[in-house]
Amino acid sequence: MVQNSNKQHKLVEAKQFLQIFEQRLLYIADKSVGKFEVRKNQPMSC
Repeated sequence: MVQNSNKQHKLVEAKQFLQIFEQRLLYIADKSVGKFEVRKNQPMSC
């Protein structure tokens, strides 16, 4: 019984970790896309 509830707890932790990980990925993606947009709108200088 104890082992089973421990598994459940680990599952919940994993889900929370995935959610945080996903949010970070989206945040990084948003930032890099923003940079890309800015770069695209600027005339090429190099």
